[in-house]
Amino acid sequence: MISQSQRLRKDDSFFRAIFLGVLSSLFFSVTFVVNKSLSNAGDSWQWSSSMRYIITLPVLLFLYCFGERKISLYLSLKNNPKTWIIWGTVGFGLFYAPLTFASYYGAAWLVAGVWQITILAGVVLDVLISHSKHNQFGQRKIPWMSFVISAVIVFGVALTLWRHLQRASLEGNLFIILPVLLASFAFPLGNRVIISRIDPQIGTMDRMLGMTIGSMPFWLLLSGWGFMQHGWPPMSQIAQAAIIAVSSGIVATWLFYYATRAVYQWPEKLAAIEATQAGEVPFTVLGSVFYLGEPAPDVLALCGLGVIVIAMLMHAVHVRKSAS
Repeated sequence: MISQSQRLRKDDSFFRAIFLGVLSSLFFSVTFVVNKSLSNAGDSWQWSSSMRYIITLPVLLFLYCFGERKISLYLSLKNNPKTWIIWGTVGFGLFYAPLTFASYYGAAWLVAGVWQITILAGVVLDVLISHSKHNQFGQRKIPWMSFVISAVIVFGVALTLWRHLQRASLEGNLFIILPVLLASFAFPLGNRVIISRIDPQIGTMDRMLGMTIGSMPFWLLLSGWGFMQHGWPPMSQIAQAAIIAVSSGIVATWLFYYATRAVYQWPEKLAAIEATQAGEVPFTVLGSVFYLGEPAPDVLALCGLGVIVIAMLMHAVHVRKSAS
C-alpha cells in the first residue's frame, strides 16, 4: 500500500514536471517566432539552424566545467562515439534543420501546430524503443488512454490549422508538413534512444552536451552549405540565432529533458509531459500576432486552441486518477 504522504510526494513530483514541461513550451515557442523573423529578413535557413547549435556548444561546455560526475560523459563519448553521433544527429540535426526549413515557408504558428504530431510520435516510439535489446527500462505497452488524449490534442491542432491549409497551395503545404513530420519523429527518437542506452549517471545538461557534440559534424556540413550559397551570416542573424540558442537550445531543452527524465519509467506520465509541448501553439500564436504582426487566428482556430488546452488538462487528470 502507498501511504498518503508517498502519494502526495509523487503528485508533487509529477505536477512539478508538468509545470516544467509547460514552461519549456514557452521557451521553445521562441524558436518558431524568431525563425520566422529570420525568414522575413531573407536570411539563410542553413545558417539559421546550424548557428543555434554552434552557439550552444561553447555555452554547454562552460556549464559542463561546473557540473559533477564529468568523467561519466567523457567515458560514454569515448566508448560509444557512434551512438552519440548517430542519435545526436537524429535527435538534434534531423529535428531542427527541417523545422527551420519549414519556418521559411509558413507562418510561425502553422509550423508550431504541425509540430505537435511529435506528441503522438513520442507515444508510439516509446513502445518500439522499449523492445530494443539495448533498453534498460523494460518493455512497455501503448498507454491507450494517453494515446487517445494525445490524439485529441492533434485534433485541436488540426482545427487551428484547417483554414490556413485550405488557402495555401499543395506545394506550400508539402514544404511545411513533410519537413515538420520528419522533425516530429526525429526529436523524440533521438532523445529516447540516448536515454535508454547511456549511463543513468549522466545528467540532463551533460546529455544535452553529448548530443550537441554528436550532432556537430552535421551542423558543420550544413553551415558549409550555407556559406557556399550565401557567404558568412550577417550579425543580425547571428544575434537572433543566439536568442534561439539560449532560449530553446539551453533553457527549454534542459527543462523538457529534466521533466521527461524524471517520469521516463512511467509511460502515461511521460505522455502527459510530452503533451505539454502543445503549449507551444498558443504561445507562438501570441508571438506571431504581437511580435511579427501576423493576422490573429479565426474562430475555428481559437476553438482548436481551446481543445488543446482542455486535452492537456485531461492528461494531468488521467494520470492523477491512475496513480490513486
